[in-house]
Formats: sequence, C-alpha cells, structure tokens
Amino acid sequence: MGDFKNRFQLIFKQATSDQFDNNSVTLFTNDNEVTIQSSISKIESIIVYDITGRTILMTSGINDNETKINSLLKNNQTLLVKVNLVNGISLNKKLIF
Repeated sequence: MGDFKNRFQLIFKQATSDQFDNNSVTLFTNDNEVTIQSSISKIESIIVYDITGRTILMTSGINDNETKINSLLKNNQTLLVKVNLVNGISLNKKLIF
C-alpha cells in the first residue's frame, strides 16, 4: 500500500492573447464557397454540422492557414463549423449558408 502524496501535479496557465483569440479564425462566404482563415496556427481539420447536429462535411489533413470549401449546397441554413488547429485549439463558429 503506501501513501503517494507527490503522485500528481496540477498546473494552471493563463492563456495570453497571442495564444488564442476568438477572432483569430474567420469564416466568410463568396458565391458558393466558404473560406476559412486562421491567423495564429495552421488548420488541421474541419467538421461542418447542420443545426440538428448531423455531420455535413469532415475534412482533415489540411495543414494550411486558409482553406476553401465548395462542396456545400447553399440552402440559407445555419451551419456549425468546428475548426481544429494544429496547435490543439478547437473553435466552433456559426455560419449561415
């Protein structure tokens, strides 16, 4: 048995503005195309959901600061876009497309 007092260590770090900013990932539409840009890190993957939570699109292995999606049908619907960055940050954005 025994008493293990130094087994785990919790470390809390304050996130600084250069590490993460909600506006560091932007989404915008142009005709039938959605453009996603990241200013802090490369984009690793993107998952697009409809308002009911159904997965519409999954894209991985992007490894770029900008990507364009042109495989979505424009239907004036609310979409939820989950953007996973290479540095481990994950953001959720809303989009009407």
